[in-house]
Amino acid sequence: HQNIFYMNVWDTNCLRALHPTFRSFGILDDNPPIVQEAILSLAACHMSRMLPQRRALTAKDVPGLAYRPDLQHQAASQEYYQSASRKLQVWAASCDPSQLNAVLAAMILFCSLESSMGNFEGFNVHSNGVKALLQMDTPMSGPEHSARLELQNAWRQAVILNWWRRFHFGTPLFASTPFPN
Repeated sequence: HQNIFYMNVWDTNCLRALHPTFRSFGILDDNPPIVQEAILSLAACHMSRMLPQRRALTAKDVPGLAYRPDLQHQAASQEYYQSASRKLQVWAASCDPSQLNAVLAAMILFCSLESSMGNFEGFNVHSNGVKALLQMDTPMSGPEHSARLELQNAWRQAVILNWWRRFHFGTPLFASTPFPN
């Protein structure tokens, strides 16, 4: 089954690069659907990059243009991403505070996905969404509060890693953009 395959990719390849708070998001049935699909999207995206395909074009002599991400895994990633995005829109319409941590986790995973793809604008959209959600005044109990703090730390790590990528792999214009607060 495709979901099980991508969950194995998540467990063996993706978790090491993410904040430790995501280590509890490994069992298929325990995650809210929005988190599940964000995880599957990130894992499929990772596989699309790990198994590049040679382009049919004659760009073999141009570094970086001879290969492209695996289209099958990339399509799966986009399907999961779109499904999670639709769930995010439904949540935004209802703004159910009991699901806030799940939405934050999914959006932070989207930040990681966009950053890994070099889509700094997409990262910024999701990062701004995370920032807005973290500023919401929602009542929290002990475990919810602890989880929110861990998610906030995971988001900060994603922001720092994104800026590192921008600095080392971006254009001079991207690299000179000020670090966000």
